[in-house]
Amino acid sequence: NNISEYDRAAEKCEVALQALDPKMSIDGRNTQAAEIKRKQAFTYINKGDYERALILLKEAEGAVDDPLSSTMARICLTTAGALYRQGDAGLALDWCRRGLDIAEKIGDTSVLAHAYRLRGTIHTGLGVLEKALADYEASIALAGQQDDLMQLMTADNSIGAVYHYKGKWSSALEFYSRSLQIAEEIGHVEQRATVNNNLGEVYLSQ
Repeated sequence: NNISEYDRAAEKCEVALQALDPKMSIDGRNTQAAEIKRKQAFTYINKGDYERALILLKEAEGAVDDPLSSTMARICLTTAGALYRQGDAGLALDWCRRGLDIAEKIGDTSVLAHAYRLRGTIHTGLGVLEKALADYEASIALAGQQDDLMQLMTADNSIGAVYHYKGKWSSALEFYSRSLQIAEEIGHVEQRATVNNNLGEVYLSQ
């Protein structure tokens, strides 16, 4: 069922590409096309078709006129996510660093918060937990400046997972609980289920 939903999402992106306004400026049209291709690539990442996703991301990168833009930063981060899920953490870190650098240069704190959180995920996967914590904390600080509850919710849960892995139960419970509180506040059912499961595992582990 999820696969068919992703297929429909990819088809909608294709329709959007065909419907781009020809009267729009070339720069505007190219930037919009790049963003649509990035979103289309994201649907293939969720399907597990990383090869197709990376092809679309390469096309998106080629369509961007301004290499120092939020669109380019997001393309870099989506590429990093695809590579990480494909199993290439080293190359994923390179792309994440590139996206992070662009976001820093243009001052896009929203993309920067996402970049730090993604890098934290990669560092967690590599077992570099102190670096992961530093990245997640940086993401929380930036997301807090904008009241970005989705970023805060996810980063809190990720920090909880690091402390959970380290056996620091009270810290794990603190951050899982913070994530759950936000999930309940915004009505994020999936995250509520995930965090409640994490909390249950901590209680059983103590």
